[in-house]
Parts: sequence; C-alpha cells; structure tokens
Amino acid sequence: MLKALGISILTILIVAMRNIIILGLPATGLFYFPSYQAISIVSIGEFFSRFEVLVGVNLVLAGFIKVCICLHTASLGLARTFQMDSSSGLVVPCALIIIVVSQLLYTSVQELFDFIPFFVIYTIPFEIIFPVITLIIAEIQNRLHSTNQPKADTQGETATS
Repeated sequence: MLKALGISILTILIVAMRNIIILGLPATGLFYFPSYQAISIVSIGEFFSRFEVLVGVNLVLAGFIKVCICLHTASLGLARTFQMDSSSGLVVPCALIIIVVSQLLYTSVQELFDFIPFFVIYTIPFEIIFPVITLIIAEIQNRLHSTNQPKADTQGETATS
C-alpha cells in the first residue's frame, strides 16, 4: 500500500509540476482541465503532436470508471439494505437515477466547478457522520450477535469405554 501511495504522490507531483512549467502558476488555476491545456501546447516536430487526445481519452475513461464504481456500489448497497439476494435488478434503476440527478444538478462543467467550494459542506455528513454512525451500529449489532451465540465447547469429549 505504501508503494502505491508513493507512486501516486510522485505521479501527481510530476503532473502538477509539468502543468506549472508549461502554463505558468497563474494560468494553471484558470483552466478547468490544466493537464489538457498543457499537453495541447506540447508539440515535438510534425510527428509528435496532438497529445491532448490521450489526455482526453484518459479523462473520459477515468470518469466512466468512477461512474461504474459508483453505480455498482449504489446497487450493491441498496440490495443489502433491502436484504435482496442479487443487486442486478437494481442496476438499471440506479443508473437512471444517476443520469436524472446529474442532469438536474449541473447543466455545464462551469456550474460544477463553481459548486466545489460549497461541496465541502455537503460531503461532511457522507464522509464523516454517516460512516461513523454506520460503524457504531455495526459494532453494536456485532456485539449483540456475539453475546447471543452460545459458546462453543473448547474441550473435546472423551469417549467412555
């Protein structure tokens, strides 16, 4: 885990430094996607140009993977909440809810980025309060479940002759 964390931190630092070196510090904060802008400027001769396509594909794939993980965990969580055997029946309804809510919340990328300063306030319950409450409830249920279970006989029964 520490290796992965180190590699991730190193990668983010290299990308940030690249963006600052190419665009400059003030301009880096002006763009919504500074990596895309920085790579669009880079061109080495006629052959090595148009690298922004790779960054664009990377951004699209990363967004797609994030949405897929969100959809999977939402349907799995709902299935467990309603004590269903399979979450496959909830994937399509969850996907439709995600699509509708995303269209209702933001009509453009600019609205999304304008909301980021307020997003911290909305994430506190979902990242701190609800997980702590869930952990406490799970711990209480686990302890109640373990006290209701009879203790297993640890001594072996001896056969009588």
